[in-house]
Amino acid sequence: MITREALQDGWLERLAQVAGGRGEALQIRSEAELADCRGKALARHPAGRDVWVFGYGSLIWNPCVHV
Repeated sequence: MITREALQDGWLERLAQVAGGRGEALQIRSEAELADCRGKALARHPAGRDVWVFGYGSLIWNPCVHV
């Protein structure tokens, strides 16, 4: 079961390492890489304007997304 605690505990990273050990190409960005990516995307956004985020399917209930 996917829970906020499981994801915060590094469960996804461990799963990727196991799958990656079988020769599959898996890459999970670090928190720093994700922050850099968000910063670059938002730098192009006009200041003071709303930012719309599309949440499809499972993202709507995602236990790690705080709304």
